[in-house]
Amino acid sequence: MSSDTDAATTPRGNGTSNGLFGDRAMAAYAGWVFRWRWLIIVTTLVAAVAAASGARFLTFSNDYRIFFGDDNPQLRAYEELQNVYTKDDTVLLVIKPDQGDLFTVEALSAIRALTVRRGKRPLPRASIRWPISSTASPRATI
Repeated sequence: MSSDTDAATTPRGNGTSNGLFGDRAMAAYAGWVFRWRWLIIVTTLVAAVAAASGARFLTFSNDYRIFFGDDNPQLRAYEELQNVYTKDDTVLLVIKPDQGDLFTVEALSAIRALTVRRGKRPLPRASIRWPISSTASPRATI
């Protein structure tokens, strides 16, 4: 019999070390885990509860200003640009008629009334929806 055949048929669990963690090291580790199983379970649960209790303090912010100081010239220039023109939190109203064409006298009158009414409100509080039909009136809930 050649040595290649012996190596192929020899079981791996013969007590010799196989690489970084051999059979003896794995058996010792398994024995240690089994011996201290309750301590390991309790420690793991305490660590999980501690980590979960800290999760309530996690917050997410989409405000890019937290990355810049108040004296950042690019941030000041951007805010000045927003003060002159517009901000990122603008409101977009999408109006779609239930049926037919949007460019009717009744629909355009309702849009004009909504625009005038919307201009009197400082901030948006809710979405504005009403059916646009030939008998529609601007029943907006703002």
